[in-house]
Amino acid sequence: MEYLWRRGKLGELWLSKEAITSLANTVMPPEYKAREATLQGDDNVANVIVVAPHSGDLAVKKELQDKLVNLFAPLGLKVKISWTSKEESFDAPALMNRLRKYPIFWGSVVAIIAGISQLGLKGLGLCILFGFIGWAIAGLVISGKLSDLFSSIMDRRH
Repeated sequence: MEYLWRRGKLGELWLSKEAITSLANTVMPPEYKAREATLQGDDNVANVIVVAPHSGDLAVKKELQDKLVNLFAPLGLKVKISWTSKEESFDAPALMNRLRKYPIFWGSVVAIIAGISQLGLKGLGLCILFGFIGWAIAGLVISGKLSDLFSSIMDRRH
């Protein structure tokens, strides 16, 4: 998400939520994380929501607040921090989005399907074979090498 920060004669200046949270995370201690950010462009205030451990030390929070103020000050932004102790919730769509990029995931899916349909010792062998084939094809598709392979085969035919 992007927030309008300033308008001028040369155009508009926008800041993204990801840029604000990424910048804030550069100074975070290990157990702390900037999860969300908003921008009040009229007031030049970046609102940063920081996830902290339940037993967060007040001195660490104060030090982190000072670091964030010093980090955003050269940009002309003031910082307002909101603290939360809520742990990250399970995000199934984000997990699936990450998993679908790994050939081992697709190989496992094919192996499970083959194993369910075949069963037994013969089925186990076929399951491993289909898993390897699924892994290889997914690896070729994700890397773009499959289309290169098809192109080279088609070029040889002509």
